[in-house]
Amino acid sequence: MKKLDKYVYSSMLKVTLATLLLITLLLELVFLFMNLQHYSSFKFSQTAYLLLLKFPSLLAMIVGPGVLFATTYFISTLYSNNEFISLLSAGVSYFRIVRPVLILSIIFTTGFFVFNEYVRNPSDIKYDNAYSEFSEYSVDEFKNDNRNISLQDTDHNLTIRCGRYIDRSKRLENINISVFDDNNDFKEKIYSPEATWDEENGIWVLKKAMIYTVRR
Repeated sequence: MKKLDKYVYSSMLKVTLATLLLITLLLELVFLFMNLQHYSSFKFSQTAYLLLLKFPSLLAMIVGPGVLFATTYFISTLYSNNEFISLLSAGVSYFRIVRPVLILSIIFTTGFFVFNEYVRNPSDIKYDNAYSEFSEYSVDEFKNDNRNISLQDTDHNLTIRCGRYIDRSKRLENINISVFDDNNDFKEKIYSPEATWDEENGIWVLKKAMIYTVRR
């Protein structure tokens, strides 16, 4: 029975730890891409440090689902390899087989509360403090970058929407200009994938612009 317990414990731990590590790293990538605009103003070392501090918080999010997946995967593996049938035929009860799994689940549940108290919460506080510090001293060329810009020119009856403004190169991306007549009826739409600022003439130069006109 000791060999059975050792086999179940080792197999479950391997699957559980691998699952938690893999999913947490994937969440790290998703989190990085979701906040890429903000992290682009930081140095590589600062970004790596922030992601390291964020790791415990992301890990805590998937402990429950990760342990559940590992348990399901391990038991289904026993069935698919006919190991369950062999153990039952040898006189080992079902509860005796899954008892180590239940014990590990209780250990992970208890450890989860300890982990939250002594690892996750302090790490979240450090992350918030570090993020505020890095943002305060971030590179100036990125500070004025922005996304999803909306402007309205009432003098010319224009509504301008841009996907992103990059201050370093004075460039706009995904520009949509809606033009209205004097009665505020939609007149035409201008789309350009990119626009650059002409410093000499003081104008924005639209590239590959397309004009859509409403005919009534």
